[in-house]
Amino acid sequence: MQIVRNIDEITSPFANRFRRMSVPELSTADDAYAVIAPMFPNVTKDELAFAISVLARASDVAFLDRTEVKPAFSFGKIFELATRVQMYKQQAVENGSAQDDPLYFIVRAIDNVMRIGLYPNDAAVFDRDVMVPSIVDLFGKDQARAAEVYFNDLQQRIAVSENAFDHYRAVERRIDEATIARGYRGVDGIEIARRGENMVVITGAMSKVIPLATFVDGVPQYVSHSLSLTRNGDVWILRKDLVAGVGAVSFATDPRSDAYALSPDDAPKQTYMSMSRPLRRLMAATAEAGKPIIAANGTRIAPRMVYLLGEAGTGKSSIPAALSGMDGAMYVRINPHRDTTAQSIGAEMSIRKEIEMNMSEFLASVAKVNGKPVANPAGHAQRVRVMIDEANITKDAWYLLDAIARGEKDFVWLSPSGEPMHIEMEKHVEVIMTANPAERFGGLGADASRFDLPESIYARGMRVYVGDPL
Repeated sequence: MQIVRNIDEITSPFANRFRRMSVPELSTADDAYAVIAPMFPNVTKDELAFAISVLARASDVAFLDRTEVKPAFSFGKIFELATRVQMYKQQAVENGSAQDDPLYFIVRAIDNVMRIGLYPNDAAVFDRDVMVPSIVDLFGKDQARAAEVYFNDLQQRIAVSENAFDHYRAVERRIDEATIARGYRGVDGIEIARRGENMVVITGAMSKVIPLATFVDGVPQYVSHSLSLTRNGDVWILRKDLVAGVGAVSFATDPRSDAYALSPDDAPKQTYMSMSRPLRRLMAATAEAGKPIIAANGTRIAPRMVYLLGEAGTGKSSIPAALSGMDGAMYVRINPHRDTTAQSIGAEMSIRKEIEMNMSEFLASVAKVNGKPVANPAGHAQRVRVMIDEANITKDAWYLLDAIARGEKDFVWLSPSGEPMHIEMEKHVEVIMTANPAERFGGLGADASRFDLPESIYARGMRVYVGDPL
């Protein structure tokens, strides 16, 4: 549901329908709470009041005049903030971790919905002119310095709690001597070979030569921080320490996917990135955006589409690729062109190799078609991450995977020939769209090469803003 403040100024058919349904204008914490509480029972009125204070200051012209890139903050973001607060609180219950600070969850949500996409200089202005004054309103005008100290401390605590990359799970593969002699190559791209008196280990990010004389039975030799090789008689044990999860999301353990998963040393380097703190936060924010949550009536809200929004070159398309490398998910990248239609868009599937396919072939790879299982080129994957790159090039891409993004498991898809395909989903599929700002890349209007994504599309998912290049 879209929450608006200026409905009287809107003349679209949608606004007219809202008027006929008597949807009220929401501009106070009481109004917002009346709408949000029935769905998200763990979001408090005080948290909504703080969010409204932040949104009011962030949309003020005086603040925008001091920023380099003008962020589009509106009152409608209250729904995104409430969704994340609910998710974080459910995670805290699941983990048995309590937070006594009444602002912890709402400030964390503001970080991941608003602050995360700002350039460093703009983020500093946001902290100084938006966040701290909003906290001063709670502390009192004579407590400005205390409010600033509190906010800085809160930011540190949030950063520590979001750094889930310190939790690992070990995956081991036993390789016999004969395989090593022939040369071992795993489905994750790791190669091991004996070269004279040395063992050579090659990954997608590095290579290392280890003298055979240094191996002692049962004692691991580390190729990297999260990859080791151990000799145990005639058997070699390759151990990968895989990330257990990011942010509020724990990766599901699946031996088939684990075999394809990469260590945190390798996964980012596949996309020419390093595991920096900004990348960690954006990966966590992206994974969290599709995390299911439970509504007040017990309904499980299905995973939502994720929108990665930001300037060219900020790493939008690299984030889902790195995530897929770390959890072993099949990664499908769809590159639409302006003159393509939904049925004719091609997809590139990455399962440590590239596979070209059309959309009908992709659907056949993750589902039963007309009641029959189809050969799956990535049969290992129980999780599939689909990225529609530069989704605002063609409007057809907006609706391409709409049924999947809504969590539907049984639907009909029209093939390029116009024949209906009865699709029964067999795998968990996540949908991510990336988009550049239309006004700065291709312009707006009838002849534009970019389009603004409509709010009706945004309402189906969660936005993650990518600011400074990674």
